[in-house]
Amino acid sequence: MDLHGKVAIVTGGKRGIGKAISKKLLKEGVKLAICSKNGEGLDLLEKELKMVTDNYPLCRIVDIRKGAAVSSFIQEVYRSFGKIDILINNAATIRTGLIEDMTEEDWELLIDTNLKGPFLTMKYVIPYMKENSSGSIVNICSGLSKTGYPNFSIHCASKFGLRGMSLAVKEELRKDNIRIMILNPSSVDTDIWNYIGGDYNRKKMVSSDEVAASVLFMLKNSTNCTIDELDIAPGKGIALR
Repeated sequence: MDLHGKVAIVTGGKRGIGKAISKKLLKEGVKLAICSKNGEGLDLLEKELKMVTDNYPLCRIVDIRKGAAVSSFIQEVYRSFGKIDILINNAATIRTGLIEDMTEEDWELLIDTNLKGPFLTMKYVIPYMKENSSGSIVNICSGLSKTGYPNFSIHCASKFGLRGMSLAVKEELRKDNIRIMILNPSSVDTDIWNYIGGDYNRKKMVSSDEVAASVLFMLKNSTNCTIDELDIAPGKGIALR
């Protein structure tokens, strides 16, 4: 599928995987809207992305945990571009630790960001996609959406939930010609590891650019079929270490 002229939304597009996806989409001629939960560095990102193409992206501060904020952002994207073809649910956060050491605040942060956020973006984007009887949604889950790992219990819960929700919504939208695709990257080298304790070998991890290339591959696949789910992992294995 030719992506030129398509309108895409990338959540958590300010850094890491989201930033890499945004750059690749812009190079394909996609009209882009990016949101981030805080504005620090967002203006610098906008300037950097404008160097990729003259097709300037729309960058906004949006807390995807808040329905009113998400709804307002989606409406602005539609008013600005006249349609919404693609949604990349990339925004996520992480907290780690033994289950007995995790707090209610940890639970609420991870579940609200990693699961409620994609629920809200899909809720408000899908009606616009139904108007055009077409659309593509890529929900970036994780290798930990399919297997458990010590100290990642709540993260696993949020990603298992996102994967399950994606599988169900895929069936709901099959008749509407809207594709729901799941990408499960394992061990991606992003700055999120700076906030996680442990000795993880980041040199063996998948790069953000490799994840972005996988997203592009899924989106450009023929509209006659869909890549329901794609797992990517370091060549030497899926283990996080």
